[in-house]
Order: sequence, then C-alpha cells, then structure tokens
Amino acid sequence: MSRKIRVLHVLGRMNRGGVETWLMHVLRATDRSRYQLDFFVHTTEPSVFDAEILSLGSRIFQGGPPSSVLSYTRRFRGVLSSQGPYDAAHVHVHHSSGLMMLLAAASGVPVRIVHSHNDTRAVSANVGLRRSAYVFGMTYLIDRFATRRVACSDVAGDDLFGPGWKESPGSSVLYYSINLDPFRVPASRPAIRSALGLDPGAFVIGHVGRFDVQKNHGFLLDVARALVNVRLETVLLLVGDGPLRAEIEAGVKARGLERHVILAGVRGDVPAILTGAIDAMVFPSLHEGLPVVALEAQAAGVPLIMSDTISTEVIASPRLVKAMSLSQTPLEWAEAIVAHHAKVRQTPGPPLGGLENGPFDIACSLRRLEEIYERP
Repeated sequence: MSRKIRVLHVLGRMNRGGVETWLMHVLRATDRSRYQLDFFVHTTEPSVFDAEILSLGSRIFQGGPPSSVLSYTRRFRGVLSSQGPYDAAHVHVHHSSGLMMLLAAASGVPVRIVHSHNDTRAVSANVGLRRSAYVFGMTYLIDRFATRRVACSDVAGDDLFGPGWKESPGSSVLYYSINLDPFRVPASRPAIRSALGLDPGAFVIGHVGRFDVQKNHGFLLDVARALVNVRLETVLLLVGDGPLRAEIEAGVKARGLERHVILAGVRGDVPAILTGAIDAMVFPSLHEGLPVVALEAQAAGVPLIMSDTISTEVIASPRLVKAMSLSQTPLEWAEAIVAHHAKVRQTPGPPLGGLENGPFDIACSLRRLEEIYERP
C-alpha cells in the first residue's frame, strides 16, 4: 500500500463559516485511506468543528496568531518538521499566505497552495502606506514561493493575485462544493418551524452568515422593515453570530422589529432550516468570494435574492436567483423579494437546484482537489 498524501491546511480557526464549511465537506468526503488532512489554526481557543475533525482522524495544531513573525515561524516550522513530512501546504489566509509559502518552501514542502476566498477590492482600495507595503511584500512571497494559486471564483483570484492571474501556470478556479445528501431528506416544515419559534403561516426570509460588516446586516434590517409593511406576517430569521451581535440587536429594536426578527445563533442544521423553514434567502453582502450558503439555498430550492456585488459564478440555478443593486431602496428589495418568491413557486425546477453532478457537487470537485495535491 502506498503512503498517504499528507496535507496541512492553514487558516484562522475552524468555526462555522463559508471556508470552514467547505473544508468540512472536503474532509468528510475524502478517502482517508489515501489522504491525511491536518489543520494548523491561528488560535489557541477551541473551535466548533474541532471534535469532528479529530473523530475523522485529522490533527489540529494551535499555532496562535502570526502577529510575531519570529515566534510564529518557530511554531509553524516546528509542526512541519516534527509532524511531517507534508506533501502539500494548503493556505487560506489571503495576503498572510505569503509568509506561510516562504516557510513551507524552506521546510521542503513540494506542493504549496495559496487559496483566495474573498474579493475585498471594493473595501480595501484606499489603504495606508503601511498596509500597502505589507500587501506588496506578501504578494511578492506568494509569487515567488507558491506552486499553485487557487481561487473560489474569478473575482477572488483577481483580488489576491491580480488581473490575468489564470494565465500563469498552476493557477485555477476551484469552486466551493457541498454535500447534497442532506438536501435529499424531506423536511418536516411544521416541526422545524415550531422548533425555531416560527408561526406556521409566517413569510420567513432568511440569512445565514457571520455578524460582520461584510454581510451588511443593517441594510438587511431595513429590507425587513420595508417587507413588514408589505407583508405583515414577515419574519427575518438570522442564523449566525459574531462581533456585531449587539449592534444588530440594537438595530432590531430601533426599527421596531422585535416581533419580526429571530436570532437563531450558530446552527449545525442549516440544510433542514433551508428546506423546512425559509421562504426566501436574502443576501445583501458588500463583497464575497463565493458564498457557500448561496449554493445551499439553491440546493434546497429556496429563492435567493442577493446583491450584485456577488459574483454570478455562484448561480447554478438562474430561476432561483435574482441579483439586486445595493443602490436600490429597501422597499424595492422588499417588493422584489415578494415578486421573486411568487415567480419561483409558479415555475418548478430541477431537483437539488441543478447542482448534482456539477462543479458545486462535492463528489465532482473533490477529484480536482486531489489532482492539485498530487501535482507539484
């Protein structure tokens, strides 16, 4: 029997989020007799997925934040030397990946992958001199030491690697993919709604995501306020948590939405919530790479109204997705949500939103990832 191919993933932490959710889909579907996937995280705190990662035979190394280059270098190279040899280092920390590429190259890791997961150009166009110097230095290290440059979408690659990045050898788009099996299971709508405290007849708009500036919750609350005026029975279901929780709670109160907003917290049953509780997903993000929850909404057959700042690459089922400009008013969004929901209900589409056997199906995309790991 040949030796396992050993891969070290590097990222902030393994809490619920788009990148982390995708990595868990990958880990669960990977042939663990052929691949050993380990995780080096930039935290010393426990994360949501830790127990499952360990149960699947992977290891977690808590490296702490890379704020001190010297101490981080010792920790990272220590793991590579004492726990290796690793065949690949797969790094998911945007510009900071440059440092990891340098260290992995110095440690003799043959496959060194930088993976871009976001498009932040719109919010990082006017950074200061210090940040510009940092980005310049990290970009140089990525160009010099990465053997593969991968992005979850074209725009995410443009952000980290620059225009024309796909023309360079070893560069490719690898879309996020999800396990479609949970979406094949019929959901008990009354039971799921009851568990979430939702009225059976409520018109439920949903959002799944970290409570962070990027997700644009303030605008989402304005849309919910406008939608309540259109449909009194509207409820906004927010799944997630994060640093802006207190601000969002205050925004709910300021808009008089206490009876119309439910903060469900971080959940592990998103497929069931999508298939059993939500009438429409609303996703007004300021920027995204390729949001996993948009794929999950389509797999569940849920109408999705998203901002046009999100790449159209995420659209697997055009009948389910409507893009809106953030320059349009919350009332225009509210009216579009109602109309789009009615239109989708009148036009049945393919099962699983058309994702099956395509690039967003974990069974298909995993083969491409394996090729990346096996070819320096």
